[in-house]
Amino acid sequence: MAVLRPPPADPTPGLRAGAREAGDQRAMPPELGPDSIAVLSGPTFMYSDPCGDVPPGSIGGLVHLDTRLLSGWVLTINGEQLLVLRAETIDHYSAQYVLTNPAQAGLPPDSLGIRRLRYVGDGFHERVEMVSFRPEPVRFELRLAVNADFADLFEVKSGVRDRSAEITRSHAPDGSELCFSYARGEFAAETRVCCSLPADRVEGDELVWDVTLTRREEWQLDLHVPLPPGMGVVEPVRGDIADVFHRRADDPVRRWTIGRAVLRSDDQALGRTIRQSRDDLRWPIPTWPAGCAPTPPRCTSGSTATTGSTSAAASTRSGWTATRTPSTRRSPTWATCCGAASCRRSAPVRWCGS
Repeated sequence: MAVLRPPPADPTPGLRAGAREAGDQRAMPPELGPDSIAVLSGPTFMYSDPCGDVPPGSIGGLVHLDTRLLSGWVLTINGEQLLVLRAETIDHYSAQYVLTNPAQAGLPPDSLGIRRLRYVGDGFHERVEMVSFRPEPVRFELRLAVNADFADLFEVKSGVRDRSAEITRSHAPDGSELCFSYARGEFAAETRVCCSLPADRVEGDELVWDVTLTRREEWQLDLHVPLPPGMGVVEPVRGDIADVFHRRADDPVRRWTIGRAVLRSDDQALGRTIRQSRDDLRWPIPTWPAGCAPTPPRCTSGSTATTGSTSAAASTRSGWTATRTPSTRRSPTWATCCGAASCRRSAPVRWCGS
């Protein structure tokens, strides 16, 4: 079970109290624009601009369990940012970015077709695919600049404390991996960027590949950032990137949705309500740590079954047997999956009517 990070005592370090109270926005990090894209799964999300990049100093990045593990993630060709043709989410946990190159010396515009496929599941996965449309061979430098500031989620949209003195780097000399480590008190975190194709060289925190492509030749690179175990809330998607995007990989949410009873109606408004209710019911789909079985929750607001009580489907869906309770205005009962110390921080499950 990953160690949960306590909220910082000062979520806006470096900002004067007067400026915070006055709503001074000059120290705020830049936004990523209206076309920014986020992919998420459980306690993890990756937020980037339409190119798929996370400019350093922005509010974007890879966040897991309230800690930003990637604060910079920028892909360039010959040192220049790529041009966006199309960017879209495929599922809530996956997205694709269709790009090309700008005009450069020795490389006319639109010479390359570039696609970035990414998803968040048991880790952060990204595949970079490139193909050349030029009749002659083209040579260029592909560079991935990475940064990890290990900021708390509360800091990301305000001001991030400088942790550079506490961050150590142990990058692989063969270009197969970048590794950032951070420790302060009892809290520790690590970011590893693993490459399917080792970089030709490592320059600081940047991976560099020297690529040569002939006409219609394709080039592919897989990047993977492993993540520590989550909070036992949502079962993640796992599998090769191609299997995930072609929906050949097992998707627990889709599996649950297909397995539910389907109710159809000639009334369009009712049909939309039914579909939305089904989609809402699938969050969260609880999973429990190994060796930790759920115990039936005890309701504190009553025991008489009425029409306003929690539905049996909501109870049996996750393997619990919940006591039916009357609908009241009192606060609902919340319960963790068991009494084990490792599960104390599991997401609570709502059982009683409100």
